[in-house]
Amino acid sequence: MLACTPLRARVVPVLAGLVLGLLCVLAPRAHARPGEVEEGIAARAATRPPVKYLRAIDLLPGAHTTAHVWSGDAVLVYVENADTLAADGSARAWTFVYSSPDRGARAFTFAESGRLTSVAVPFVFDSLPIEAGWIEPSALLAAFIVSDNQARTAVGVPRTAVLSRGLLPARLGSGTAWYLGDGRGAGGVFDALRGNTISARGAELGSATAPGADAPAAMLGLPPFLVAYRAGFLAVLEARANDPRTRRERPRDLTAAEARGLSRLNATQAALDTLSRATTAPAARDYERTLAGLSAWRLEQAKADSFLAISEARLAAAEKDLAIERPTELAVYLAIEKRARPAVLRVFVDNVEVARRTYGTAEWTSLDAGTWSEVMRARVRPGTRAVRVEIEAADRRVERVEWSGSVRGEALSLLRLIARSEGTGSKLEVIAETTP
Repeated sequence: MLACTPLRARVVPVLAGLVLGLLCVLAPRAHARPGEVEEGIAARAATRPPVKYLRAIDLLPGAHTTAHVWSGDAVLVYVENADTLAADGSARAWTFVYSSPDRGARAFTFAESGRLTSVAVPFVFDSLPIEAGWIEPSALLAAFIVSDNQARTAVGVPRTAVLSRGLLPARLGSGTAWYLGDGRGAGGVFDALRGNTISARGAELGSATAPGADAPAAMLGLPPFLVAYRAGFLAVLEARANDPRTRRERPRDLTAAEARGLSRLNATQAALDTLSRATTAPAARDYERTLAGLSAWRLEQAKADSFLAISEARLAAAEKDLAIERPTELAVYLAIEKRARPAVLRVFVDNVEVARRTYGTAEWTSLDAGTWSEVMRARVRPGTRAVRVEIEAADRRVERVEWSGSVRGEALSLLRLIARSEGTGSKLEVIAETTP
């Protein structure tokens, strides 16, 4: 005879299980402690996996130094690999575009061979300055994109890496972002400061534009993605310039004049409002005194405005006179090979010592990473000049390297000193001659 289980005995365990499951679902999740997310991003951004060629971030100090030789107020606005991007995010050459309010934009390309190429950008490219602290492409690929299936699929095998601010894609604000893709528009856009995926729809710059018949000479030396999509970039910059929310402010003198006019208008309106409410003679006398004071203040403001206009005219004339004659300058930069360890460098121009620099562990570490160090920069007379550099190594050995050649007037001549560890074979050579 079969035993029957009471209904209550069967229902109670089921209900208990349902209640426990509901409590597990509704239980609050453990939140990350303050700063834990930022620490995770910083740790991943600091990743330095082995690379085949050059990292863009390692060339940045040398790019800054070179750009500021060209123009003291230059700011970085664009970065792109000048050679095909390797799968690890490195390249044999990188191009850094800097913009100056007075001198336009210029592209500086640093190659694995040590060669530096500098060309002017033949169109207005006044993009927003790139923010500091951006993540290197090799770290972005190894520590961020690898864990995002959608981003990894969109990027595929990247051949182009582009760093800019407010251009990629323009519809998503003015943050600094990396584009990684095939160089034909497809790929992904990533936050260059935090590493998260912004868009998997590519650069969104429209169709590529081939250079016209008269363009190749002007475009020679510029990065290929910038040349191909220059129309899209220029459209974004024009739209941003015409946007009332991002339109640039008027010149400072015009702004000051407007502020003064508004201040005078407000003072007059306040005096009139006081007069309309005044009903007694003392109030009328106070109003007269106020108007007298206002007239005196206007007179002083007119004198100040006249003095400011005269001063600005004098400054403009002085600046024009100074710009007529450009200086003749000579600069020497140091690069090392085979872990050379120069301790003291002395630079002589026509047998006259013009500079002396000392180096230690911190400077050697930077030079080992591929950066260049400015040894000297001085004004010289144009014509034939003899330059001698005495290299005193850490072991007290002294090597002398000489260069003799013609220095063109009103130009900046750049010499590169390559120091080698054997204490012999170092060389001093001309790498560029530009107009300051």
